[in-house]
Amino acid sequence: MKILIRIIGYPALIGFGATWLWACLAGLAIVLGMGWALLAIAVLLCLRFFVVLQLAALAGAIAVWHLPVLLALFLAMPRLFLMLPGIVSTFLANRRHPRVRWSL
Repeated sequence: MKILIRIIGYPALIGFGATWLWACLAGLAIVLGMGWALLAIAVLLCLRFFVVLQLAALAGAIAVWHLPVLLALFLAMPRLFLMLPGIVSTFLANRRHPRVRWSL
């Protein structure tokens, strides 16, 4: 199983990361131009401002590649779909069992 992960999983992860960076470049190149977009991506990666890069990837996937919004969201923020069931269950639990509000 470990060999299968090394043969298939790692190249797939590298390919997804390269596609994500390409979408970031496409999104920032609309606004800044290609040269400044490359510099901005390098600076943002060094400073770890991933939220800006995620928004740029979302803009690039929607505006340049004309992807549907859900597919563009999955490309830009894949962890969002992993966190979504927990967010929904927490919201429903708070609706079902609200906190007690004490009056003073």
